[in-house]
Amino acid sequence: MIKRLLFFLLVGSLLPSLGWAQQEGRITGRVVDEKTQDPIPFASINLREEQTGALTNEYGYFQLAMPTKVTEDSVIVMALGYKRTALFVKRGANMEEIILQLPRQAIALANVQVETKGVKPVQIGAHSNSPGAGMIQGMPGSQYAFMCKNDKAKKLGLIRTVSFFIGENGFPREPFRVRIYKAD
Repeated sequence: MIKRLLFFLLVGSLLPSLGWAQQEGRITGRVVDEKTQDPIPFASINLREEQTGALTNEYGYFQLAMPTKVTEDSVIVMALGYKRTALFVKRGANMEEIILQLPRQAIALANVQVETKGVKPVQIGAHSNSPGAGMIQGMPGSQYAFMCKNDKAKKLGLIRTVSFFIGENGFPREPFRVRIYKAD
């Protein structure tokens, strides 16, 4: 009985220290615009030497594990329309609740002239007002995939447009992505 009591006391005293050890190994913070202090959603945060990374959420917040392979590393922050920024990180340093301010960077694109050359559009895939029938609709985080099989004898060319419909009772704060992959 005394052995069990001592065992539970030992385990109970070690648990808080294990939780503290996990907390000190994090890099947390927020990425904001340098001038307006507005959050920058979905910015890319990477540890260069660790080769790990994350994205900021819609409010600009992020969380990364502290480097484990090396004692010193660089946090690289990238977002479209902003200057790439780096921050020095040393293992064991307090890197919680840091604010990374990114300066805007204008992107100048060269002029492009688009001409048609008698391209005949071909429709493939679903031709319905509700192609997602049968899937769980309206659930945040749900995914839907559709594969269009390509007849290898025909060269259909490039995908020119992708159309989709989001219902009026959707979740406007959630990201919506269309990803097009080449079949293996």
